[in-house]
Amino acid sequence: MKPAARSRSTLIAVLEDLKGRGANFCSLHERIESESPAGRLLFHLIRVARRI
Repeated sequence: MKPAARSRSTLIAVLEDLKGRGANFCSLHERIESESPAGRLLFHLIRVARRI
């Protein structure tokens, strides 16, 4: 399986596209997902860090 993104900005774009399609993200290696409140908070923080 190849990585979904190699940079933070590409990852955010992929995650936003998935969200727009009604799909959730779950990493198989890092135990990161976008379905739970904690996972959504993590991705929100990543988006904020992208803007800094």
